[in-house]
Amino acid sequence: MKKSILFGIFALSLSAFAVDNDKIENNQAKKHDFSFSIGGMVGKGSNLYHVDKGGIGASPVFTADYKGAYLVGTELGYKYDATPKLSITGFTQLFGGITLQGAGGALGGAQLKGSDMEDGYENINDRKTQVELGLKLDYQTDFHGVILSGEGRGGERGASGKVSALRPFLITSKFVIIPEMNFSVLGKNKVNYYFSVNQEEVDRDKNDKLTKTYDPNEMAYAVGFGFVAKYYITQHFSAVGLFEYQHVSDEIGDSPIVDTKGNYFTGLGLSYEF
Repeated sequence: MKKSILFGIFALSLSAFAVDNDKIENNQAKKHDFSFSIGGMVGKGSNLYHVDKGGIGASPVFTADYKGAYLVGTELGYKYDATPKLSITGFTQLFGGITLQGAGGALGGAQLKGSDMEDGYENINDRKTQVELGLKLDYQTDFHGVILSGEGRGGERGASGKVSALRPFLITSKFVIIPEMNFSVLGKNKVNYYFSVNQEEVDRDKNDKLTKTYDPNEMAYAVGFGFVAKYYITQHFSAVGLFEYQHVSDEIGDSPIVDTKGNYFTGLGLSYEF
């Protein structure tokens, strides 16, 4: 879970590595049918759950695209350009689940293990990831270049949806900034699985900080904002920086295994496109 907390809080981490070179002035490399990039990111952030606090984390990032079919991290999908302004994407996430702080994002996540928790919480049941299927719509509006996105995804442990708005700003021919705002909704089944606490967990000896059960049995939401800054050092080599913040609703924040309702991540990365 620590890795999923640290990487890809929102879709911004995907945007950071997927900005099309052809959209950058004076960087008009010939567009090939196939593209591939590899890179990595280091960063630090807060933790949604009561997990042992870690330091700076690191993770590899890779992307591949062939005529609309793509692989980004552990997300596999196909993007269809229905019109010049509208695209439709179908995808599957191999390690989805908690669509907060990245566990349902393109970089995937790791299951929440009791052994990762702080003293007094470590005997909880594991919360596992799930294979998810999803559909996403992206629309390029006529309002100052704003891009609107909407997606839904789900698996055996529940479903969720998200709407977001982002706007790329071309600062120079090599430097782009992409701010984003988003709103996520989690279904009752997903909220119950990842944030409820049952009597069996409360009664276990090592869980001395869990004193009562928790059964939200309601939908929940989260709001977030952040930005990506990407600088093209060369035509193929780029540096990325990002900051993200997210606030979750009471249905999640009131869970005894949740540490804080407000979480952040900041990171730096490098990417090379072949």
